[in-house]
Amino acid sequence: MNEYLKFIILELIRRGYDTLDKIIDELEDVDPKEVENMLKELENQELIKKVKKGLIVKKEVYTLTYNGYEELNRLRSKVEEKLRQASELVRLGRREEASEVLTPLVDFLPLLIMFGFIQDFMLLSFLSSMYGIALPEHDVEGEEMETEVEEVEDVDFDTDFDVF
Repeated sequence: MNEYLKFIILELIRRGYDTLDKIIDELEDVDPKEVENMLKELENQELIKKVKKGLIVKKEVYTLTYNGYEELNRLRSKVEEKLRQASELVRLGRREEASEVLTPLVDFLPLLIMFGFIQDFMLLSFLSSMYGIALPEHDVEGEEMETEVEEVEDVDFDTDFDVF
């Protein structure tokens, strides 16, 4: 069983991606059959369960069990340690070793960035150069940003709005 896929699916469910379709949409680089098999395995291990949700239209969603939260925390520590190792190797200029450390996580790097697990700028730059992952755009200090401001007519708050 791919522990990193297991981690990502548990993390997705924790974050509200709780249906098969939502999970498959987020894991576009993973075979949907593999996702389904992993969900069944997680159910068999009693890490997740299906529950019906909704007042009028009932739909089945996945939710983490207590054991699921514990497993998620264990796997999160493992992933964070891998990312710390890779970050340190990048700082030391040992890019090939960093790449080897990250190899099992390559398919999930965009999600790890989106979820905030990767915040180290040197590691982000490395990932951008090695794997072509686009960095989020940011405002460089000192650059002026162009903004458009619409003119708003003066409003007299005392007379134009009812106050309750």
